[in-house]
Formats: sequence, structure tokens, C-alpha cells
Amino acid sequence: MTKLDVASKKYTSSNGYGKTEFANFCIPRVTVIRGMAYVVLGYSKPYSSGSSYSTSYSGGKVHYVCWTVGEFESTAQLNTANEFRNYYGYGYAMTTATHMLHALCFTPKNDNDLVILCVYEYIYNTSNHTNNTIGSQVYSVNQGVFGTYDSNSMLKIQGAAEKEQYMLFYDILCSGKVLPMEKNTIPIAANGECLINVSIEDKHPVFFAARYNPQTVMSKRTITDVSLPSRARLFKESVCYASTQGLWFIFVGTGLLFGESVADGSWGYLDTQTAIGTITRFACLDYNVQENELCISGMDSTGVPRVWKLALPDLYSYASDGAWLPRLESDGVPAYIKARTTE
Repeated sequence: MTKLDVASKKYTSSNGYGKTEFANFCIPRVTVIRGMAYVVLGYSKPYSSGSSYSTSYSGGKVHYVCWTVGEFESTAQLNTANEFRNYYGYGYAMTTATHMLHALCFTPKNDNDLVILCVYEYIYNTSNHTNNTIGSQVYSVNQGVFGTYDSNSMLKIQGAAEKEQYMLFYDILCSGKVLPMEKNTIPIAANGECLINVSIEDKHPVFFAARYNPQTVMSKRTITDVSLPSRARLFKESVCYASTQGLWFIFVGTGLLFGESVADGSWGYLDTQTAIGTITRFACLDYNVQENELCISGMDSTGVPRVWKLALPDLYSYASDGAWLPRLESDGVPAYIKARTTE
């Protein structure tokens, strides 16, 4: 086994500005793309400049290391040019406590890219929100599968416009109103949407999501129609998108949440405890597109490793499968069909 000292590539500085910070939400999974290996190393915290009446925070960037496979010592390089936070403000703004909003990881679920949500804030006045502006942009590196960072095209909303959505975002990010946000899940992007983070509040699933095509600012959505068991919890690998089915799935240890869109539409819940018990540690949910199966693994409450596959319904072919009737268990038909004969 070859040991690669990835941490040795961290950035250090005499004044501390821009230095690489390590965190448990930076998941060091190595992915390989056309002979190049990539892994998240950490991030740098935003640092302030200007006076107390006109403060700016900059330098909030994601750090990752890339190298040619088999040539780490001679080719490994640190990339620190990946923005996640821009802030401009007036009036004793204090926002240095807010850093990353989500977990960071190169993952096959995102076509081996690293998905980043970059946040923009312009706080004109902390007591009067009218002229304040917020914005966000989903993008990914190194391939740019889900867009590339462009501060000029970032979607921004002024405080007086779309007040409800703006204030929701403001409460999460702005000075003096920062809400705690656990980085429970790796962001997954698919079908124009990015599920940035998932949490559970009062037994209800809560989604933090944004669109990348077309771009929208991040929004928060609570699924009030679903009440989860008290033992439900989330894991970094809880989320996947089944592209063949056009469905999102989220594993919460006790069962599966599923729905067609993270931004709107209804969601359901399938309890899996009778099949695999309650998963409490090391859970992972993935989708095998070739077999059209969901794969769940993890350790249950008794410490026993569990692996479970769930075969999803085959897609219907109108060309070769003949007559079609709705399947009540998967199509959500709120009625029944009764066959009869006439005599």
C-alpha cells in the first residue's frame, strides 16, 4: 500500500489569511478522471478588510489537491481558486462565524465533480433590509459538469424583492441572524436541481436546495406531509438520484424518502426497518443504473453490518409492452380500476 501525504500540500501563511483549514465536513474521497486524481483537502475562512463601517469578507475558498496517478510526489498541486463566500457590508457587520454551508466531496454521484454553492451577500444596513442583496450560484469543479463559477452571472435578489424568499435566506446567512446548519449530506446535483443539504426538524425532512439550470438562489423547504420516526437520522451519503426513474431518494436510517423534485411536488416515505433494522452508523445509499437498483449499506443498532438491495420497477415501453394500466403502488393513482363483463 502506498501512502500519499495529501495534507502536506496544505497552504500556510504568516498572517493566517487564506490558510487551509481542515474540517470533518471535507470528505477526503479520491476520484480519478482521465488519469488525474482529485481529493478535497479543506477550505479557507473568509477574512475581513476595511473599516467597521464598511467591512468586506473575502478569501472563502475550497481547497483540493490533484495529481497524475502514480506520480504524486512530482505532480501533486493544491488548487485554492474555488469561491464559496463573498460578503460586502456596512454597519459593524459580524459574519465571520458563517463559513461553509455544506459538505465537500468529489463523488461519482456528481459525475466525479465537486459541487460548490457560492454565496454572495451585500448588507447595506443590518436593521433595514430594503437595500440588502443576497445571491447564490451552484457550480462544480474540476470538469464544470454543473456550471462554472461566474460572479457576473450569479443570481441576486434585492431585499425589497421577493421578500419571503429573501428573508428566509437572510435568516440563514446574515449578520446577527445566523442559524445553526449541520452539514448532514453531500450535495447532489441532478436534473437541473441541487440538493445542498438535508436536515430533520420536528420529525419533518427539511431541504436546502437551489437550481443550477436555470440558476436560482438557495431556498429552504419543509416536507410537512411526512413525519419521520424518532430514530431517523441523516448521513453524508444519504442522498442519491435514480436517473432512470427520475426520482430522488434519501435514506434516514429507518427508511427511504422519495420524490420527483426537491423544489416542489409531493414526497413519500418507505419504512425499511423490518427488512434491515435501524441503521445508525456508516450508512450509504447508492443507485446502480445498470441493474436499476437502490443499494443500502450500514451498521444497525446492534453493531451488525447490513446490506440491502431494492429493485425498482422497470420502465414501461409503449412500443413493445402492449396495453398499459396504472400501477397503484408506484403511480399514485387515487382510485381503483374495476374490470367487468357484459352479459
